Amino acid sequence: MRIFSDPNTYQFILGMFIVVIFLLKVNWLVEKYSFRIVLSLTVALFMIGIVSMFVNPTIRIMPNYLVVPLISLLLFRLCRWIFILYLKREPCNPFDLVYDMTPGLFWDRLFTISYFVTVAMLMIILK
Repeated sequence: MRIFSDPNTYQFILGMFIVVIFLLKVNWLVEKYSFRIVLSLTVALFMIGIVSMFVNPTIRIMPNYLVVPLISLLLFRLCRWIFILYLKREPCNPFDLVYDMTPGLFWDRLFTISYFVTVAMLMIILK
């Protein structure tokens, strides 16, 4: 298992923190109390990433993935706010969209796909 001996693997897993929560427990990102907990964790990761950029500037890839969770959380909240503003309802859970093929869920699918694509692009840009 050489993949887990590389420290960048752990940084990548931490960078995908919000995406995993979005897939498994989207209500943690929506409810006020759980959102504050997730926000505090992402701010802590963000601060660790920023501090490690200044402590050891030769290592560039590891701190970048620690900055991604906060940016992707803010991106989720922005996309959700726009979705609620225009459609006047909450987006569906991503797992519900896989099994529910009703025609009225186009905007929910577009929301989910656009969020995944933008976070993936963010991960590629910060690499």
